[in-house]
Amino acid sequence: MSWYKKAQMNRLVTVQDAGGYQNIVPIIMLRGKWLMNAGFYPKDKLNVSVSPESITLSIAEKSDMKREEQRIIEEDLEQRKREQREKGSLIKIPKIV
Repeated sequence: MSWYKKAQMNRLVTVQDAGGYQNIVPIIMLRGKWLMNAGFYPKDKLNVSVSPESITLSIAEKSDMKREEQRIIEEDLEQRKREQREKGSLIKIPKIV
C-alpha cells in the first residue's frame, strides 16, 4: 500500500474535554505516523477551516528544515539497520522522535 493510500484511510477520533468545573472546553488531538504519511510534519503551520460539524486542515507553511532533518535521521537509521543485518545480528535501534 502506498503512502498516499495509507493517508486516505479514515480515522475515528474522540473529542476530549479539558478545563475545570464551569470551564469545560473540547479538545481534538491528532498524532501518529499517519500524519507524516499524509504530508503533515512537526513544526508545519496549518490553516484550520471551520464550518458547522466540519473542520478542514491544510498546510499554510511547510517546515522544510524539519522535513530534511527527519529524512536524514530515517536514512541514518536504515543504514545502521543494513549494517547490522550484514553482520548477521540485528540489534534494536531506538526510535528517534
